Amino acid sequence: MRLVVSVFLCLLFSVVSTFAQQPPLERAVDSLEASLAQRKDAERIATLSELCNLLYDLGDSAREQKYLRVLLKENEQRGDTKGAGYNYTRLLVSYFNFDQYDQLEAELPDALTYLLETEQLDYYYTLRALQIDMYLLQERNYSALQEMQDMYNDALERRHIFGQAVAMYKIGVAYVQIYLETEPALASLKRCIELFSQMDQVDLIELDAHCDYCNVLYQASLTDSLPQALARWRHRLDKANAREIAEHKGQLYIKYTYYYAAAVGIELLFGDKSRATALLDSLDYTAAHCPSTIAPLVLDTREEYFKLLGRYDSALVYNQQLLTEYRAAGLTALTSNRIRLRGNMFYQLGQYDSAAYCYHEYNELRDSTETGLNANLLNELNTIFKVNELKAAQRLLNNRLVLSSLAAVLLATIVLLLVLYTHRLRRKNRLLYDSVQKELQQSRARKERSTPVTTETGPHEELPREMQIYNSLCLLMQEKRCFCDANCNATSLAKELGTNRTYLAEAIKLYENGITVLEYINNLRLEYAAQLLTDSPYRITEIEYMAGFSSRTTFYRLFKEKYGLSTSEFRRIAEEKRS
Repeated sequence: MRLVVSVFLCLLFSVVSTFAQQPPLERAVDSLEASLAQRKDAERIATLSELCNLLYDLGDSAREQKYLRVLLKENEQRGDTKGAGYNYTRLLVSYFNFDQYDQLEAELPDALTYLLETEQLDYYYTLRALQIDMYLLQERNYSALQEMQDMYNDALERRHIFGQAVAMYKIGVAYVQIYLETEPALASLKRCIELFSQMDQVDLIELDAHCDYCNVLYQASLTDSLPQALARWRHRLDKANAREIAEHKGQLYIKYTYYYAAAVGIELLFGDKSRATALLDSLDYTAAHCPSTIAPLVLDTREEYFKLLGRYDSALVYNQQLLTEYRAAGLTALTSNRIRLRGNMFYQLGQYDSAAYCYHEYNELRDSTETGLNANLLNELNTIFKVNELKAAQRLLNNRLVLSSLAAVLLATIVLLLVLYTHRLRRKNRLLYDSVQKELQQSRARKERSTPVTTETGPHEELPREMQIYNSLCLLMQEKRCFCDANCNATSLAKELGTNRTYLAEAIKLYENGITVLEYINNLRLEYAAQLLTDSPYRITEIEYMAGFSSRTTFYRLFKEKYGLSTSEFRRIAEEKRS
């Protein structure tokens, strides 16, 4: 018995020790995964969403994407298109975050189609912006620029403020990254922020735009605009963070980290060392709550902090750490820029040999980078040209085939219709005219039978209310022809009959096959117009007003709908019959 207890205690200690050694995030993930089977409905959706957030923080792309697909399927089964659109966007953002560009490019068209069909344009433009970022990272600059312009034109056509703002933001980024032009970049970023300010809710892309705008102002040393830009950024950031907290989504630690990173350099630019140091402490606090992917930003900020203080030895330490990360990731452009900054710091320290070596390495790397960029651009342009050429040739061939087929079919149809038209049209119109005359005779006979105020069942006062109203209405129409008045309507008729509109409508509906008061009035007008067109010498424009119509278009349309003939054709046949 003692042996069993000892073994049990050892096993328990082993499990507890293993669990205790797990990082907090992994423990939280394991706990949520274990609880999924017991969760249902909205609670299950919330658990899956939280699980995906934790897996993103852990950097576990495979499991994050697995549960995002589960979440997406759950949304679709429940008919929650908004939730599905949100998680579809999260899934593609995950592909982007973990450099799975092939997967992103493969699934992007279906995602964009789905978001358009469900009218979720904010997510639609977010994914188009993601596509631009992918092109820029892959150095497919021509494709990125083309997509920016297409996106802006599309948003402009749809009058979608968010789409226009995001497109302008990406155009501003392009001016900086591709053309290295500050002035047009600032103009685009300023316009994008103006567009974002028209929206009540603060989107995360807007916060990125504020970040880039302040950084470009900082790099251009435009100190007059910096305080206002930084204050506006902080205001919108706090507003967005308050919303996230209210919706129980956590806090925007990453966005605050970017804010503090920019603010440190700006405060040092204005000579406020104590404020910059306090912001650096805030940066460390928020960065501790962020994924490890934020580390390069922290290192870059610390390098800039010590460089601006003139402490180049400390700045070089962080510069070296960044260089190591950039080289390991194969980020050539960032590596060359960091080497250039390293050479500048060695020069400031008087270590001219080290500075010269850095400049030499920078020049070699820059030349190879520019050669590679030019080669990539040429290959991209060549590929696009060939694809467009093939598409154009295929479209031209298809258009020719379609046009030839349509021309042949159209010619045959025209010949056939010309043969049949003359023969059948006159016969058809005469038959229609005879049918209308017969219908008019039946209508007059029916009204004559239905107008007496007494029936076999008793005097008028003993009839049902609807029949009394209907009989009175028929007599009124025969005696006064109220329908000939263009102002005749349910209200005027009810007043004339001493009843109300509801009883009048019920009576007409009961004895005129369910039609409305207006339809009843228009039927009388049309019958009277048909009678005048048949027997009278009046012109059609005169008959229109004599029958009570105030609109020529309405008269022609209703006459055609009721009798199948236009008024002019009806009059022509009537004249032929009389002659």
